Amino acid sequence: MIERRLVLVRITAAEMPTAGTATAFELPDSVLTMLDEGWRVVNHTTGFPDLSGDMVVSLYCERPAA
Repeated sequence: MIERRLVLVRITAAEMPTAGTATAFELPDSVLTMLDEGWRVVNHTTGFPDLSGDMVVSLYCERPAA
């Protein structure tokens, strides 16, 4: 059996890359902890704006069930 999670990561305006730069950003510690616990990102969405103007990225994660 496989456990699955949908993780939403908010990227604030201050964290957003500027035009002409790479579109990488740092993952929050909570996501890094999940990866250390054996979760892996199997898919993701491109960012979409929320009502505050921040960008939200969806990470689809899974790991084998214990």
